[in-house]
Amino acid sequence: MTYEFDLSVVVTAHSETFVCGPTMRAADASIDAARAAGFSVQAIIALDNATPQTAAYFNQAAFDHWDRVVLTQGDLGRARNEMVTQHTKGSAIAFLDADDLFSENWLAEGMKRLRAAQARGERVIVHPELNWLFDAAASVYWNPEQDDPLWTPYYLYTMNYYDSLCLVPHEAHLEVPYVHRDIPNGLSFQDWQFSIETLHAGWRHAVARDTIIFKRRRDNSLVTESQGRRAIVRSLEAMRIDKVASLGAATQASPALEVTTPRTVPGPMPVAQMTVDPKTVVTLSPEDAQKVADGEMKAPLPPVLRGRRPALPNPLPHYGATFAQRVAQAFGRAEHRTGAPVYPTVQAQFDVAYYLARYRDLARAPKLDPVGHWLRAGSHEGRMPNHWFDPKRYLARYEDVRKSKVNPFYHFLTQGRDEGRIAAPFPQFDAMAALIGLDPDEAQQLWIARYTDLRTRLESGDLGAQVTAAARFDPLVEATWAEALQIKVVPFHTAPVVNRTVAMHRAHAQADHRPAKAVIMVNRPRWGGARRMEGHLADALVARYGADQVVVVSTDASGDMPAHKFPDGVRHVDLQSCIEGKLKGDLTERLLVEFLRSLAPEVAFNVNSRLMWDALNIYGNALAASMRLYGCLFCNERTPMGYLTGYPLRRFYRTFDVLSGVFTDSAFLADELRTAHVLPPEAGARVQVLRGPVDHSVQVVDAPAPVSPAPVSDSTSDAAPRRPRIFWAGRMDAQKRIDLVFDIARSMPEADFHLWGETVMGGQSLPAALPNMTLNAPYARFADLPLDEADMWLYTAAWDGIPQMLLEVGMTGLPVVSSTAGGTPEVIRDGLGRLLPKAAGALDYVAAIRAVLADPAEARTQGQALRRSLIETHTKEAYAQALGQVLDIAPAR
Repeated sequence: MTYEFDLSVVVTAHSETFVCGPTMRAADASIDAARAAGFSVQAIIALDNATPQTAAYFNQAAFDHWDRVVLTQGDLGRARNEMVTQHTKGSAIAFLDADDLFSENWLAEGMKRLRAAQARGERVIVHPELNWLFDAAASVYWNPEQDDPLWTPYYLYTMNYYDSLCLVPHEAHLEVPYVHRDIPNGLSFQDWQFSIETLHAGWRHAVARDTIIFKRRRDNSLVTESQGRRAIVRSLEAMRIDKVASLGAATQASPALEVTTPRTVPGPMPVAQMTVDPKTVVTLSPEDAQKVADGEMKAPLPPVLRGRRPALPNPLPHYGATFAQRVAQAFGRAEHRTGAPVYPTVQAQFDVAYYLARYRDLARAPKLDPVGHWLRAGSHEGRMPNHWFDPKRYLARYEDVRKSKVNPFYHFLTQGRDEGRIAAPFPQFDAMAALIGLDPDEAQQLWIARYTDLRTRLESGDLGAQVTAAARFDPLVEATWAEALQIKVVPFHTAPVVNRTVAMHRAHAQADHRPAKAVIMVNRPRWGGARRMEGHLADALVARYGADQVVVVSTDASGDMPAHKFPDGVRHVDLQSCIEGKLKGDLTERLLVEFLRSLAPEVAFNVNSRLMWDALNIYGNALAASMRLYGCLFCNERTPMGYLTGYPLRRFYRTFDVLSGVFTDSAFLADELRTAHVLPPEAGARVQVLRGPVDHSVQVVDAPAPVSPAPVSDSTSDAAPRRPRIFWAGRMDAQKRIDLVFDIARSMPEADFHLWGETVMGGQSLPAALPNMTLNAPYARFADLPLDEADMWLYTAAWDGIPQMLLEVGMTGLPVVSSTAGGTPEVIRDGLGRLLPKAAGALDYVAAIRAVLADPAEARTQGQALRRSLIETHTKEAYAQALGQVLDIAPAR
């Protein structure tokens, strides 16, 4: 294809006006530099659905040397696509948002890098070396070349490496067009998607040395809007769990880039020239010297060394004269006594400019000696003496240093560095190093070297000179200098970013780096061997998709999943063990969302995962765009004050629009949801009851020996007395009416009560122990209980769905006395046990229990009838059919 120009520069505008002045002046300067370097440039202003004010601004004569194009796309991605296909005539294209700035050398150096790479046969997109954020936000971060040792595709789950203000060959835009943004559904970040899709298509991402894009942050910018709505990039095939590791790998068609990597660990920092203060020199007489030698007199303190304020460097650092003077002033405040090794050792690696830039409170204290302050207080406050040493993290890592009471930085400089200890301010540094394939010490040295190289070029090289040049057009650029001295070297961006990236990789490892067609999210590994809702779901989904296609994710609490909970071959991911307590709130929700999407499932089920319910509030639409979502609801709860609350009340109406269906374990709750929310028939069909299948292999429990009273004193019987045994198990919380159980036991001193369980929800402590009650820890499997010793089973609840406990007990043939709560009447129907009304008190339960004990044969007959009923109604076939009725409904979205 033949092009009229080497480069097309396109400024896109919609509602910007006077903020564009610096943008256009900087763009003109960069275009002039590119033309001076021998490149022909087409300059275009693209007005997309421009406001009248914006159109008037850009139609002024000052911009008549630019071509103007009017668009009606109303979307940045679509506007760029139209410009590429219909208006640009350059072999490469550089977009510029109307409120951002090019560095003066960006277009020229970017084109040189592009042409050199193309000459080597590389399919390359070129980026500036730095992104410099200014105005309403301040930050500076480095863009790594794709083949840099610090680059990893896993970072793209957390952050975008590359901004869309880059130099792109025309054919790359034609091959990978931009997508439109969908902010209402939480899908945005077109530049992020463009990065991933071009990587996937085999385009290499390179960097032009010493170039910068200055990104203005405004309250109403597109990025700010997307972040405010917590939008995310679309779900992409390239980010699938089994494909991401190879994303960006060099191929024969797109060979690796030539990357220069700094490896030199920094030498000593500039330090003040120190001279002895003559006022602090004490000269002893021969007599006093002898007394000191004999221990009769204390030795005088050593003389004090004081720093001399140095002359300002010539040329000045690019951060300017004012801050340079403040740094020089700080050098002049240096002070320590001779013979003290800690101060000069620390001083040699102490970064005064960094310390004052990061800690603004100290920058406002001109009489402060930064090194002395850090040794006295800053170290204990967790302040960092330079960019790469974190005293708080160092002490947390190394108990021996913590116990030694030695200054941590002094320890690292004199001992720890040679031992390969890690000083970086990231709790998960070692894990991130392993992720990018480096030894932790090697990664630390490379990270420090990269920072030092960038910092040097910013302060005194061409990189910093570009900041000075850009400040001619907008002085606000220079306000970011304090952040530039703390430049972020990715992937070691910030601790939360590192933590998320590492956690994502760990979750992938637990999932064996394989996708799944069905995912079940649970809050925690639950005790007991019963399958429960998540286990029955897994059974049905395994039958539908295969065991290798089902993953269970526990999201809220860590722990081992009990054996036999799921069919063999089902994978379990413990998300909290991946996080290790390093993420909170929205960051954890984002991790779950990105991990779930990386599995690329067809269906995803939430079974009591609080994290998933929270994520659906924000990311439900985005998730529903790539999978079918289902919620599982059981029953409401009550607050300590007795008011109704719970997931059915709080989550159903918030999420039903994005859910393809809701499953309950009881007709009671399903009817309640349909009635309370006045669901039309088509919506009501998406609420389905799943009756948990019972285990047919469970055998009927033999009846124990008859109850016999204690023998009278003149009896000749040798039979040992046997008291009635009543079993109960569950959470010892308000929902399960543990208080009622104690009242019943207290009213039946003639019987023994055996309880299994523990307090889960907190709240009030258990009543005082009773002589006829035995409390046991939760059991691992229901079958492990000594059921042949039980005369009957007591079930109590204030509110409930279909308790799994009743289904397990019902299969044993044991007589049952149960509360009426939620779905319990759907199990304990007439003639199948004794069901007490909601208002029943302890004495009502006592009467029912005594009636069962008085006629054990009849009670056993009812128990066996309950077993037959459950075998009839709670089958795997019926469960799978009910599940399929909802799964097979065409998605509502």
